[in-house]
Amino acid sequence: LDTRKTMVPLSEELHIVKAYLEVEHLRLGNKLRTQFHIAPDALDIPIPVLSLEPIVENAVKHGIAPLASGGEVTIDARIVSGELRIAVRDSGRGFDKSNRSGVGLENVERRLALSYGGTARLEIASSSAGECFSISVSNKAMRLFLPKPLRKAMPRA
Repeated sequence: LDTRKTMVPLSEELHIVKAYLEVEHLRLGNKLRTQFHIAPDALDIPIPVLSLEPIVENAVKHGIAPLASGGEVTIDARIVSGELRIAVRDSGRGFDKSNRSGVGLENVERRLALSYGGTARLEIASSSAGECFSISVSNKAMRLFLPKPLRKAMPRA
């Protein structure tokens, strides 16, 4: 992890996430199951460094680890209607959004705001079937950080 970078391709952030999940798998064993559904065209899209890992960590720590039977964390990333959409889902018990504490999600929201202004958002959905954290980044915001060859190839929304 290069601490001088503020933006990294999604592929690099996923590498960090996978390293974290390997450590957690050593601790939790078969209690932790993971799935990745990543569209190839999303891999080169720059996102704020450490914007995905804290969300995955939250899903493992609060969603999966407390359950005796464990559960699953699923990470999806794709471009939909010119917008980058990343979703992290866990099969935990869910939580009360009004009782949210900790700095991880707050830091992610801050990174998104600093990087994209109002053109990116973090949404949280929780139910007894688990949690879903979604990051959405508009086409206009993504284009600001894309290398020139990718920017030219990307359709305008």
